[in-house]
Amino acid sequence: MKEPPLCSNCGFQLSDGVSYCPKCGTKVTLDKEPTPKPVEESQKQDSNKGCWWGCSIIIIILGIFGAITDESDGNDASGKLETDNLVEKVVNVFSSDNKEGNSTNEEESNIPGTYEVTDEIGQTLIFTLKKDNTATVKIKGEEGTYYCSWEPNDNNDISLDFSDEPPALMFNGGITETMYCPEISDGWLYYNYDALKAKNPKRRLPIRKIK
Repeated sequence: MKEPPLCSNCGFQLSDGVSYCPKCGTKVTLDKEPTPKPVEESQKQDSNKGCWWGCSIIIIILGIFGAITDESDGNDASGKLETDNLVEKVVNVFSSDNKEGNSTNEEESNIPGTYEVTDEIGQTLIFTLKKDNTATVKIKGEEGTYYCSWEPNDNNDISLDFSDEPPALMFNGGITETMYCPEISDGWLYYNYDALKAKNPKRRLPIRKIK
């Protein structure tokens, strides 16, 4: 709370709004509070400082850019060489990707053909894998054809999938299995993917490509 003013001559407590001291008659003079610095002027000074720094940064950037431009103008041959090297690297990257893609296609294109497998009782199956990822299976010496599809998996093994009732084979150990989803890997015909994953010797038969 603001304290009431006092007379500068006798120290008498004055009331608000009086012009003369009621005790001694001295004219009342109130001390003026310091005028605050205009906000606009302060902001103007800060703005001037920011503008000065901004201009300085722009001048520095233009100077660096000019130096780089002059240097590149004086070294057209080296600049062209760097550009050619960059283009060559980009071409090599795309060429490498194409080679990898071609390699994958070549590996898959080597899969189609005729495969032969003989089980424990001498029964021979002929697998014919076609380029359209369809396949037929025949039991040698018998009539009738089994139909299935095939596709290479991540390890370039071959997964077969019979749409109808598949043939049965007697695997090692005298176990006869109906092959709904056999797998071909590293010269072996596995009963299914689990047998392939476990490399189960009782659920596989040697298979060879004959043409």
